[in-house]
Amino acid sequence: MPIIPLSEIPEAILKALREQAIAKMRAFAVKNLDAPESEIIVREAWCGDADAATDFVDFDWRTDVVAGGQFWGQDAADLVANDLSSWMKAASKVPDDVCWGVYGFSDLTPSPDLTAIALEKGAEVKDLWQVEHCYGKAPYGGVSVGKGGEVRLATWGHDDPIDVPMCFKTAADKGVVLFALVGEKLGKRITVQQ
Repeated sequence: MPIIPLSEIPEAILKALREQAIAKMRAFAVKNLDAPESEIIVREAWCGDADAATDFVDFDWRTDVVAGGQFWGQDAADLVANDLSSWMKAASKVPDDVCWGVYGFSDLTPSPDLTAIALEKGAEVKDLWQVEHCYGKAPYGGVSVGKGGEVRLATWGHDDPIDVPMCFKTAADKGVVLFALVGEKLGKRITVQQ
């Protein structure tokens, strides 16, 4: 689906799109986790080094950008210039009792050169975003929007294979942040209902 550049989205619309994504994630989690809405938490996803993180991460790096790091980043060692490259740990799966969703991205790279993002579930490509038009002016990034101006949330259920390869013009360390949400049962990480 089309990616609308962040620089073209008024703040109030961006907030409304985020609220739509949260509502869609909650509805997907209720169905996928077979739990009542009162037992579902939706939160931002964490990225980093799962093997050495002080706390936890949802998306695990293939190569550690920083040992023990807990932030969004893609290491140069995992990237091939001008090719969709996986920066997530090989054979990543969504954990038990958890759902994931992605609806956009922002790019904090000092010299950004991202051209495409693929959203994959095993051999299935859920969406493919060509994103070069999202770099006309800051802020850099975009949101997936469908017909009627509704946010498009790509979702994965528990135990689904997941990969989000990215294509960059150069193979250097990057700082792309996915607009990613986690839907999970109350008590998995957060113990108080929102």
